[in-house]
Amino acid sequence: MKVLIIASSPESDIDYINKIYDENDDLYVICADGGIEKADKLGIGVDLHIGDFDSAPSADNCDVIRHPCEKDWTDTEACIYKAIETGADEIYLTGILGGRADHMMSNLLGLLNPDWISAKIFAFDRCNIITKLESGDYTMPDGFKYMSIVPVDEKLEGVILEGVKYPLQNAEMYRYKSLGISNEITEKIAHVTIGKGRGLLIFSKDAR
Repeated sequence: MKVLIIASSPESDIDYINKIYDENDDLYVICADGGIEKADKLGIGVDLHIGDFDSAPSADNCDVIRHPCEKDWTDTEACIYKAIETGADEIYLTGILGGRADHMMSNLLGLLNPDWISAKIFAFDRCNIITKLESGDYTMPDGFKYMSIVPVDEKLEGVILEGVKYPLQNAEMYRYKSLGISNEITEKIAHVTIGKGRGLLIFSKDAR
């Protein structure tokens, strides 16, 4: 089951959300609080609206889950937990990369939440696709140029990169150094191996 989550961070361009929606059949759509305004603007039908509704009123044309304003989790986090509970094995997370840095950092680090291991989670905006870093094979998404590895743990060990412009063999990457930034996939598929450590894998393109 594929789930599209639309969160409420401010964005100048939200057409990428429509592209995700149009390219995937039978998406279950969840909006986090003010994300409902983006869905309405794009004409996307919503199945579930979750939030404390401090950013927008609750929807009246879908299921609604209301949470108190004083709580120990964000509305976006609640949406992801609900998506997992509903049976999602693939989640497209949108509307989280602009606006407040505290929410953005929490959402990105949350991609490594062990509670969500049953689903592949991808965070999107118009210039980036971000997911947790795992050993495997990767193809550059259409329209993107760069592939970056950002350590979340202090150090990644045993890093092997093949099929890229700047290959590595048994390298170390550190959270406070930029070694893994702005590589490019040069073959049909890039091979990524991580011996130890956790991080984020980012596909990106320049804003125009």
